[in-house]
Amino acid sequence: MPNTVTFNTALSAFAKGSNKNDVSNAETILEQMKALHSQGYSTVKPNAFTFTNMISCYAHSNENGSAIRAEEILQHMQEIYEEHGDESMMPTKASFGAVLNAWAREGNAYRAQAIVDHMETLQDVHREMSANTVIYNTLINSWSKSKLKGSGKRAEEILEKMQELYKNGNDEVKPSRITYNSVISAHQTSGKDAYNFSKRILHQMEDSEDQSIQPDVVTYTTFLNIVSKYNNHRKIEISEQILEKMARRNLRPNNFTYDAVLRVCLFTNAKDYQITRKALILAVKTLSAIQESPLIIPTSYTYSLFFSILAKHSTGKEQEKLLHRTLNDCCKSGLLTDSILKQLKENFRPRLIGEILEFPIENISSSIKNLPPEWSLNSSNKLPSASSQRRAVQSQHHTGRTRIKRR
Repeated sequence: MPNTVTFNTALSAFAKGSNKNDVSNAETILEQMKALHSQGYSTVKPNAFTFTNMISCYAHSNENGSAIRAEEILQHMQEIYEEHGDESMMPTKASFGAVLNAWAREGNAYRAQAIVDHMETLQDVHREMSANTVIYNTLINSWSKSKLKGSGKRAEEILEKMQELYKNGNDEVKPSRITYNSVISAHQTSGKDAYNFSKRILHQMEDSEDQSIQPDVVTYTTFLNIVSKYNNHRKIEISEQILEKMARRNLRPNNFTYDAVLRVCLFTNAKDYQITRKALILAVKTLSAIQESPLIIPTSYTYSLFFSILAKHSTGKEQEKLLHRTLNDCCKSGLLTDSILKQLKENFRPRLIGEILEFPIENISSSIKNLPPEWSLNSSNKLPSASSQRRAVQSQHHTGRTRIKRR
């Protein structure tokens, strides 16, 4: 006869799954447990672990209302514990964390904040309910994902609270590298002050003697994304300095890093020829670095960025020469897409495109269907979209050791 542990083990598997039926399967198991317990089987009583797994199932679900349902389960646990004194139903830190994850996934920072605030009110009576680094990191991430105005400030306030608590002897809330990275990310919504705010956090990390919170590839990549939106004539110089810092720290840039640098080059709007010239030179160096790397390769998105930079910052014979070389590289890599083809036709002379591709101009429409299939073999038209190609390397974002395989 299966007991509570048996059922909880099955629920745990669904809580960690990604199948769309995981929630309904988990609900079926829970109903079985309730039915058996009501029939007198005392060894099949649902407990806090049971309901925490159910919360996790909803937290990982993409169904509408999942976060609301997760919080309802938490409230149900609290009611049973408080009204009936059932110790086995007392919510744990994991229970609160699972609900927090559910709201964070939806980017609802206010509900996530309310969960943590509630935990803080309980911790005086139940020490085990006190928030830790993981809880606060999740909360900061929810503010970052929300993209609400003032998210950066809220995230930094949480960081300061963690720093103060840790300074006063609470080792469970020591800020981690993830904490600082998430605060920098949250500052992307801080408008014109985003650069200065995030730079201050970056300097805290760089100046720290604690190796565990010093910057990594994610840190500098996130900062470069902020620099790309920074309205300042020094943004090219700042980006070059970031790449130099990474080299000194033996941090290997990945696809995300290089794409961020290309966005800096693209969004350089200075009228000064010397500045736009530096943007073009940095873009050429960046694309070359990707192509020469043994660990990463360009994506369709990378080439799309570079073609936009050529159209904006280059002219004449130089533009034609760079376009000829890069378009050939793009086709040889099988990364040509409909959107790139449309982009090329809008920004460059169609006849020039035909000459480079050595293909009859009348056969070049806005679709790659009429072009040799090997030119788009690895593109978003054959494989997942350009954004999906970039997400495919996201799991390796912390190491910079990413390679998108050609077929």
